[in-house]
Amino acid sequence: MEEFSGNQPYQRIYRSHLIPGTSCKDGLWKEPAPSDLSAPCGVATGHAPRNEYHWLTTPSGVWRAAAALQSRELTADVLRVSIKSEERSGKAVVEVDDDGAQYTPLADPLRTGGQLDICPGYTGTDGPESSAGLHYILEGYEHRQGEGRRVLVLYGGDGWDSLRGWTAREQYRWNGKEPERNVLNILRYILARAGLRLVVKSASETITGYFPDFTVHPGDSGDKVIDRLLSFVPDALFIEGGDVYLVNPRATDVPEYEYGGKHAVESARYIHQATVLNWARVEGRETTSGEAVTADFFNWESIEREGEARITVRDINLGTDQLAMRGAAVLRKADIKSRSGEITVPVNCGQQLYDVISIKDGSDGNRTARVTGLELTYEAEQSRYRHRILLSGV
Repeated sequence: MEEFSGNQPYQRIYRSHLIPGTSCKDGLWKEPAPSDLSAPCGVATGHAPRNEYHWLTTPSGVWRAAAALQSRELTADVLRVSIKSEERSGKAVVEVDDDGAQYTPLADPLRTGGQLDICPGYTGTDGPESSAGLHYILEGYEHRQGEGRRVLVLYGGDGWDSLRGWTAREQYRWNGKEPERNVLNILRYILARAGLRLVVKSASETITGYFPDFTVHPGDSGDKVIDRLLSFVPDALFIEGGDVYLVNPRATDVPEYEYGGKHAVESARYIHQATVLNWARVEGRETTSGEAVTADFFNWESIEREGEARITVRDINLGTDQLAMRGAAVLRKADIKSRSGEITVPVNCGQQLYDVISIKDGSDGNRTARVTGLELTYEAEQSRYRHRILLSGV
C-alpha cells in the first residue's frame, strides 16, 4: 500500500509477485501495478484447502479466482503460424480458421494479456511428439472476412516486449561506494522488474567478477538498461517463454548439431563483410591513484586487409585489470557480426539461439556458425513446415 499525504493525497493498493523459483530474501519482484481496490487497512490473501480457489479479502468484500488455468486448444483450426526469434525480438503470428464463427466474438482466455503457447513437433515412430512450447503474450488480434472465409489472426510478443514496456519509476544505483552487485545480479534484478526470470546456461568470469558503478535513471527503459549492461561483458541473452537465458558465446564452442547430412539443407547463403571495428581503445581510471589508464586492442588481420576502424570506450569503472577484458569483449562481438548468412531446413524443434552448428557443404567442406535468429513457418493447407536459421560467426 502506498500512502501520499501531499497535495491531492491518496491511498493506493499495488499488486506484485515474486519471480518463479525465487524467495522473498532474493528480493526479485515484478514492478508493482496499481489496483482499483479501496482498502485503507490493506488486503489479505488465502487459498482453499485443496487449492481450488485463491481468495482476496478486505473488511468490506471477498473475491475469489479459480486456481486452475483457463486454456483453449487451437491446433485443429490453425491455418498458418509464423514465429521469429532474434537477438532483441520475438514475435508470433497465428492464423486460425473461423468459418464457423467459433471465435467470434473472442472470449477468455483468448484475450489480450493472455499467454499464447506454440509447441512445434513431429509425428514420428512413437506418434505425435512436441517440444516444450514457446510462450508469447497476446498483444492483439483481428478478424478478417473475404472470399468466403473468416480468419482470426493472433499477434504475440515475447519478453523483449515486456522489457521495452518497463521503465524505471525511480533511480537505482549500485556499487557507488563499495561492491554490492555484479553485472549478473544487476541483470537479474532489472529482468525481474519486467516479470522475467534469468537462467544461466553459461557465464563469463567478467559478468560475475565486475561490479561497475551503475545507475538507472527514472524513465530508462528495460531494453536500453540491458543493452548497457551487456556492453560491459562478452555474454548474451535470449528469451524463451518467461525465462531469459544467459550464455557466454566462446570462440572455442564446438557444434552441437549438424545440417546437410541426415538433416537436409534446402537453401543457403553465406556472407562475409568488412569488420565494423578492429581497433578498440579502452580508457579507464586506476582505483587507487585515480590516474587515467589507457590500452589499445587490435584485430591485426582485419586492419591489414580492410584498414583501421576504431572505437573508443570510456568507463571510469575500469581499472588496469579490467581494460583487457573490455577490449577483448568489444572486438569479439564485432568479429562475430562480420560473418552472417542463413540456411533453410526442415524444422528442428530443439534449435536455440546462440547454439553453434555445423553445415555440410559439398564444395567447401563443413562450415561452423552460430545461430542468431530463427524463423519458423507452418502452413496447414500446403503442408509446409520450415525453419529459416540466421547465422553469424562463432
